[in-house]
Amino acid sequence: MFGIFKKQQRLSSPEDKLKHDMRKNIENMALLHYDESPMKGTPLEGMALVAGISQTKEYFVKRSISISQHYGVSRENTILIIENCAKMVHKDFIE
Repeated sequence: MFGIFKKQQRLSSPEDKLKHDMRKNIENMALLHYDESPMKGTPLEGMALVAGISQTKEYFVKRSISISQHYGVSRENTILIIENCAKMVHKDFIE
């Protein structure tokens, strides 16, 4: 009913918030790369999605310092979370 009773997700730690946001960001950006790929609609479209996930992961790893400062998580944990989220997105979309 108009989202009034929609359950809000409770995130207990900064790491949980980062995991939630990062997974959503990786999914969205990977699909954006896929939509813009010339391989879309060809037999290689799976490779376009894999490339989109990989490019998105590298994008966030390069910005891991600012992301870690924003969420209050160490840089090492931030990189691990980014890599794990990319693996989860890959598993959901490809496998």
